Amino acid sequence: MLKLENVLNIMKYVEKIVVNEENGVYLRRYYRFRASKHYGGSAVADAVGCMFNCAYCWSWKANHNLGKGFMMKPIDVVKELISIARSRGYNFIRISGGEPTLGFQHLIQVIEAFSRFREINIVFILETNGLLLGLEKSFVEILKDFRDIMMLRISLKGCSEEEFERITGIEGSVHTYQIKAVENVIDSGFRLRIAVPISFCIRESFSMLLERLSHIDNNTIYMLDPEVIVLYPSVVKRLCLRDLKPWIAIDPIELKKIMGDEIYELFKKRCRETHYRNTHQIF
Repeated sequence: MLKLENVLNIMKYVEKIVVNEENGVYLRRYYRFRASKHYGGSAVADAVGCMFNCAYCWSWKANHNLGKGFMMKPIDVVKELISIARSRGYNFIRISGGEPTLGFQHLIQVIEAFSRFREINIVFILETNGLLLGLEKSFVEILKDFRDIMMLRISLKGCSEEEFERITGIEGSVHTYQIKAVENVIDSGFRLRIAVPISFCIRESFSMLLERLSHIDNNTIYMLDPEVIVLYPSVVKRLCLRDLKPWIAIDPIELKKIMGDEIYELFKKRCRETHYRNTHQIF
């Protein structure tokens, strides 16, 4: 089980590879720019690198191939995102894939560039695991200058410390910093969405999370964004290896929500196949 110190060391290691400074300009590694249907339509820059190792991460492969993609200057990231947003009539741009706060100087320079070149109807969405924003409120204070042109989405990794451990492989006490990030962001007056991976939350832990969040602000219940995981083959494989099974999920082939016996049978078959491959590899 990883401790907070281990996670911060991983972050520093990853930053050295995916962030580069040239004459005061911080470049970050990206592997894709794309249009997305999320938020009613958004332009997305998929970054490389994260300090977490979540079992259900859809960008796991890219985040574990730190040499993937290309280095981008902040201004070029903004120009590409705005170009996509304009061409599609979107009102949102965002950084996804990896963790945007990793390489914080680059993130700030992206937002600064956006504040100078943005169109009035476009909003920047910062999607983050919240670790740094919970550890150091000073990071939130820096972002505060841009709160009129951005909103945040903090992605909780479980409803409890126990669920956090199973999802991330990090000791549960670190989950507290995600909750602290919610508090810091609300205190600073940001628009906020709180993503909750309900696929892995039991009723009791979800209820306790709601109570915990309500102590921060009674309106947090209106900020919740329930996440139902998509069972991509690579995601199912990692869930099998961690002996982790959702109670509800989305089948990417049938494009429908599944639960109960359907999930049981799917994991029974897939986990058996995963176990067989892992025990019959030729080295």
